[in-house]
Amino acid sequence: MSNYLHNVSFSKLPKDYVQKLLLNYIINTQPNKLRFNPTIIEYSDTKILFGMQKHYGRLSLSVDIFLKNINPSLATDGIKMINESYRNDFLKLKVGKIEYVDTDIMKVNFYNIIIRIDSIIKLIPGGLKEFLKYKNVYGATNGRLLIMMEMQSFPRVINDLYTEILKPNGFKDKLDFVHGYSSLYEKEDNGKPIEWCIVPWLQSIITPFGFFVKFKNPES
Repeated sequence: MSNYLHNVSFSKLPKDYVQKLLLNYIINTQPNKLRFNPTIIEYSDTKILFGMQKHYGRLSLSVDIFLKNINPSLATDGIKMINESYRNDFLKLKVGKIEYVDTDIMKVNFYNIIIRIDSIIKLIPGGLKEFLKYKNVYGATNGRLLIMMEMQSFPRVINDLYTEILKPNGFKDKLDFVHGYSSLYEKEDNGKPIEWCIVPWLQSIITPFGFFVKFKNPES
């Protein structure tokens, strides 16, 4: 769980929460140092800087090591905060072609591309805000997945998105996104996963009411 928190975006966490994580880290690793009042100074997605009484300068700590030594319940709280932060990003940006849906389960129709939001954050220079400025970006998101659908027999816009944005920025099929057609429902497929959605980070199901997907933490 804590590794997922690191992969999403540690820098989005509020400072008071990171201070709570720091104290938990010190309790778990060097409890005798609590008396020096460890205090967060600043932090990024990769590094934490903090200070302690009777220590000169700043102390540095890798986020990866840091998160491996905190209680899982605190990491869960952080994931909730980050998802809420993504939601607020979408609402504040008010992008006309993007619909925010407040649900874990999303429906897919026609030809689809499903992109991981954490991959957008990681791979696009400028992150989510810059990605949403591209003319070929539209669809629906719940803050974890971005789904674009196209009714054409050849999905021109989705193809352009791949060739002009995803491929040049290092997005990998099955790792950062999946794509394919939602074919007509057949009774013998009821309850089965969507074939092109079988990846560690995605759950899917075929039902008489449609095809549905849900983000799944690949490390859980």
